[in-house]
Amino acid sequence: MSNVKSDNHDDFLNATFLTRIRQTAFPKLWFEIERARDWHLAQGGIRPDQIALWPDEPDKAHSQVKALIFNGQLYIVGEKQGVPDRHRVLGGLSNLYRAMMALPDPRVLPNIEFTMDANDKSQSMLADGLTRPGRTVWTWTRHVTDNDSFVMPDFDGWAFPDDTLGGYAPFRDRVMAIDKPFQEKIPQAFWRGSMGVAHELRQGLVDAAVGKPWSDVKALDGEHKIIAMHEHCNWQYIVHTEGNSWSGRLRYLQNCNSAVIVHNPLNWIAHYYPVMESEGSSQNYIPVRNDWTDLDEKMQYYLSHSDEAESIAAEGARVFRDRYLTPAAEACYWRKLVREYAKAQSWEPQLYKNVTNEDGTMQLKRRGVSWERFVFRPPKPLDYLSRKIENWNEIDFDD
Repeated sequence: MSNVKSDNHDDFLNATFLTRIRQTAFPKLWFEIERARDWHLAQGGIRPDQIALWPDEPDKAHSQVKALIFNGQLYIVGEKQGVPDRHRVLGGLSNLYRAMMALPDPRVLPNIEFTMDANDKSQSMLADGLTRPGRTVWTWTRHVTDNDSFVMPDFDGWAFPDDTLGGYAPFRDRVMAIDKPFQEKIPQAFWRGSMGVAHELRQGLVDAAVGKPWSDVKALDGEHKIIAMHEHCNWQYIVHTEGNSWSGRLRYLQNCNSAVIVHNPLNWIAHYYPVMESEGSSQNYIPVRNDWTDLDEKMQYYLSHSDEAESIAAEGARVFRDRYLTPAAEACYWRKLVREYAKAQSWEPQLYKNVTNEDGTMQLKRRGVSWERFVFRPPKPLDYLSRKIENWNEIDFDD
């Protein structure tokens, strides 16, 4: 009995110690978690039916997994393949798994069950708005009108799904190895992007920048090619726009010692956006209007006050590159997300369920697949190109 008490005491001390570190090191990082927790508590808590895998999708299939954290271990208890493919899921949950296993004893985490939606617009079936009120998912981003979703660090925090960028930690090392002092960089505003998404917004940027001596803003086409992400750091000013929803590009730009220009207000929220400051002594980016009509004015000002732009760039690097976008910060965010989600969860998840055998006897069966096995288990064959939209309702498994 004394050993049990000692173990519990040690678990309590470990959890308390990590909580104090988290609150001291990253005090501005928890807004999105606490917002979603408080919203759901005010609605009476999250019910099991709210995390069901969602099959009714007339536009495109959403890649979804239902996950279970039980006794400090991660299990996948349901999957529905869709768009995008499983790579985003593997990236996001690998980041969560790393955060869990970094604990001296992961069993201090509460038992939770949740659904992750890997689509850019996790709560939206149609392009014109949210159509799934009441559904609760973990998502890379949420629309400002979506209160139901819990925002998690996006998959880029582990790795981009192809080799153009690779792992996030190696990208950070590469940037810090090649980045230059602000005054040695090209004194222009740089942007490259596709016009296929958020066309009106991005066209406004291109139109506002055309012919300006401070501009290196170009749409990707046959003449203008993609520039490697780490090379964006060569410019003093780098421009961010939203895309299909949020854009994961911003986290990469904020690793540069450059002044990042962001249109305001943003319609999509990432987990760390509440840390962004648009004015005052803690300003860490340059805000412009959504129609870009003040872009020329802002550029003219900062080019003639480069010391202010340099200060904004330095503050951005200090806040994001060196603090809130580090793997350590994201690990703390994941663990806080698990704990606060548990407070809003209205049921106690179970790892085992009763099943009826062919002879009519009952047997306890473990649900799902362990994360360690799921990572290496190939997905069910799925032809994304030939399947019709109305056939996207199939759920691979759901325990």
